[in-house]
Parts: sequence; structure tokens; C-alpha cells
Amino acid sequence: MPTIDTKHPNSGKTYSGIGYNVTYFARKHGISQREAKDLMRRFGHDRDSLNKAAVELGNSKAN
Repeated sequence: MPTIDTKHPNSGKTYSGIGYNVTYFARKHGISQREAKDLMRRFGHDRDSLNKAAVELGNSKAN
């Protein structure tokens, strides 16, 4: 099972080894990497759920 490279946190590894790359997901939705990781912890790696949650987060930040 792949693991996160803790010495190089932006090494391109995916969070929990599957699903979206944290950096890509954060850039795609204009959110921080911390926010992206939090969403992945809350919603798992279901891309539809993650995308919906990220859009909602972005909308709440814009208001």
C-alpha cells in the first residue's frame, strides 16, 4: 500500500495513496492544501463528493 512521503510533503504522492493528488485538487478548486486534505478526510476519495464539497467550500469563501 502506497504511503505519503513525509520528508517531502509536496512530492506528488496522493493523500492515503489513492484518489486525487492533494496539490492538484487544491489548485483545481482554489483551496489550500490543508482544506483539500480536510475534505479528503471527511468525504473519502469519492471524486463526485469531493468536487461537490470543494465547490460548496469555494462558494462559502466567496460570500
